[in-house]
Amino acid sequence: MRTVSTPVAKLISADKLAGYAVADVLAITALLVLTLLAGLLARSPIFDNFYRKVDEIIVQVIPGYSWIKGMTGSLSDADAEKTLKPVAVIQDDMMQLGYEVERLPGNWVAVFLPDAPDTRSGSVGFFTDDRVVPLDTSFASIAGCLKTLGRGSSEIMADSLGSLRK
Repeated sequence: MRTVSTPVAKLISADKLAGYAVADVLAITALLVLTLLAGLLARSPIFDNFYRKVDEIIVQVIPGYSWIKGMTGSLSDADAEKTLKPVAVIQDDMMQLGYEVERLPGNWVAVFLPDAPDTRSGSVGFFTDDRVVPLDTSFASIAGCLKTLGRGSSEIMADSLGSLRK
């Protein structure tokens, strides 16, 4: 704050205690206005488009970036819905937890199947969409379940298993 208020104090010739208080108030006001303007800019469509383009480039350049974003919860609601959506995949007589990465032509779905307990690695499988069951849970709850070797899976799978039995 002193970095901002010292030049302001010189501009208003603040040589008394009251003058420095006024300079501090002006500096705080200026910082609040700048913060407000930055927030408005961040919500603007132009900045949003710029952010999405940079994000797409980073996803391609940095391995594991999507996974890290999902783990830290820094995905926006819109991004989280289309990136790494929690699913269970039916394989023969078992189901495996994973994340839908994208829908492909011909009713195929690309799914990341994380390893347990280290969910940072895994494999990518391609399944027909009738074998991919969307789960009403978060990225973090799937990761937590896998890290604890399946503990908590009853809560995650309860609704999905019920709908499969019908």
